[in-house]
Amino acid sequence: MKHYIYLVVDNFSRRILSWRVSDSVSGTIRMQTLHEAWEHAKSIRPNLEIDLIVDGGPEIANTVIDSFISSEGISIHRKIAMKEVLFSNSMVKAVNTIVKYQYLFPKPIANGEQLKRHMATCVHDINAIRPHGSLNGDTLDERYYEIQVADTTPAMAQARMDRKTMNRNSNCGKCL
Repeated sequence: MKHYIYLVVDNFSRRILSWRVSDSVSGTIRMQTLHEAWEHAKSIRPNLEIDLIVDGGPEIANTVIDSFISSEGISIHRKIAMKEVLFSNSMVKAVNTIVKYQYLFPKPIANGEQLKRHMATCVHDINAIRPHGSLNGDTLDERYYEIQVADTTPAMAQARMDRKTMNRNSNCGKCL
C-alpha cells in the first residue's frame, strides 16, 4: 500500500515543524500540518510572517490551503519555488531524502501504523538528537530555538561542547 508523508520544514533550521502520514494526497491534511506549524511558530514569534516555499503540487495548490492562508491573522505567503522565487525548496527535499533513505527504507514497515511509529521516532531523532555538520554540530531543535551556549548554565554549556567534540571525533567506520 502506498502512503504519503507530509512534512513542514523550517528553511533556516531545517527542523521538521509538523508531519503526518496518510494513504492519500489531501489538501486538508496539508492544511492541518501548516496550521500546526503556524501555531507553534506564532507562540515563539508573535509577529510572524512566513514565506511558504512549495513545489506547487495538488496538496498545496487547492481551495483548502487558499482558504487557510488567506484567513484573518494568518501571515503566510505561498511562493512556488523556481517560479515566484529564484531558489528551490532543496532544504525540504534534503530532509525528505534523509527521512526516506536513512530512516524509513532500511526498515521493514508492514503497514501505515508502523510507518507512523517509525516517523515519530525519525522526527524526534532528526530534530532533537542528531547533530548536523551544516549547523556546526547543533541539533535542529537547538538552531530552531536559537539556543546559545551563553544563555545556558555552565553545566549545560559544557555538556553541549562535550557532545559536539564526541560527535566530531567519532568514526562510524564508513568514512575514511
